[in-house]
Amino acid sequence: MYGMHSAQALVFLASVGVLIVATQWRHFHPFVALVVIAPAFGAIAGYTTAQLGSNFGSGFSEKIYSPGLVIVAATLVAGLAESTGASDRLMAKIERWRWLGSNWIAGLLGLVAGIAASPASAFALLTPLMRPIGGASVRSRQAASIALALAISASHGLALFAPVPMAAAAILGADWGNVALFGLPLAALLAAFGAAFAQWPSGFKATEDQPIAEPRPGAGGGSSRSSIALLLATAIPLLMLIEQSLGDIPSEPLGGGTARELVLGIGRPLMLLLVGVGLMVIAQPWRSLGLLADAAWMQRVLGLVASVLLIVCAAGGLQRLCQLTGMAEMLGERTLGWHFGAFGVLVPFLPRRRSRRCKVRRRSLPLQRPAWSSRSCRRSGSPTRTEGRSPRSPSAPAP
Repeated sequence: MYGMHSAQALVFLASVGVLIVATQWRHFHPFVALVVIAPAFGAIAGYTTAQLGSNFGSGFSEKIYSPGLVIVAATLVAGLAESTGASDRLMAKIERWRWLGSNWIAGLLGLVAGIAASPASAFALLTPLMRPIGGASVRSRQAASIALALAISASHGLALFAPVPMAAAAILGADWGNVALFGLPLAALLAAFGAAFAQWPSGFKATEDQPIAEPRPGAGGGSSRSSIALLLATAIPLLMLIEQSLGDIPSEPLGGGTARELVLGIGRPLMLLLVGVGLMVIAQPWRSLGLLADAAWMQRVLGLVASVLLIVCAAGGLQRLCQLTGMAEMLGERTLGWHFGAFGVLVPFLPRRRSRRCKVRRRSLPLQRPAWSSRSCRRSGSPTRTEGRSPRSPSAPAP
């Protein structure tokens, strides 16, 4: 069993290598490369033709809603900001803080955004601010985007109140104080490393700056109200995502029942789109509504985001194929048996008793328990359900 999943992991690594070579060396479009690599991986992994099409399609359609709808919302916000002059005005205001470095500003935003329920949606919501933060240089904006993505990834996996640490702490019974004491400094350190890494000169040529909307009527005469609306159009949806993350805490600090459903519902992609675009329209209603009613402007904006959506959805299909192989769980279970020695401090969440993890699994899987759960419990010394039966019972399997 382990050998099969190890082989699938090696095939996946080879697929990633082929994807990098195809997109960076041969300059194939990532969408074309993904829709060819994903079926090849699925066929080698053992999927039938029906399973391959169904699983890839489910992953594709899932990503078109989240984060796809949030990407569309962020693109509309960015387009309205550039067309109304809000982006240029905010860039001028941030210029006085430019001595801090655009990468460090983006990294600080990423530490906060990583607490949100979805890191991909949080990154998409903050992309309209990359032009004001990065400045006029295209390379500086790309570096700020890299620093933002790395900081969100670090914060989402380590910072307190982020979904990953909360789930791990609840399952393993970890102390919240120790989780915060370990996770927050390490997340800040990784975000700082990401900001420094983003400043490293890249060997790839920066893409040309393609304005979202041209011509931009009144770009130089944007009022301060439009720049404030741009900040609110990114900050409020981000706060809604963070509140959704707090609603996932097992202790339900924001309330349960109907209140919890409300908290989880406000962070859905449709709500984020309506709130973000609505705030931009409220700031300058006539000009914004005129742009949204302009067919040429909408075609230009949606044309820029179509390529990104196709890439994200195709990657979602490949992701679903990888998830359903079960190789991540099996390899993770095998890794638990390794002894890290002095490097064990790098593991952020360690169970107080390994038997506690086995008990949690038995509660969550009462009917069908995989074979690796029984082996793990036997190694830790905890009695399994089969070991607890009477040896005279005819239904008890042989050890």
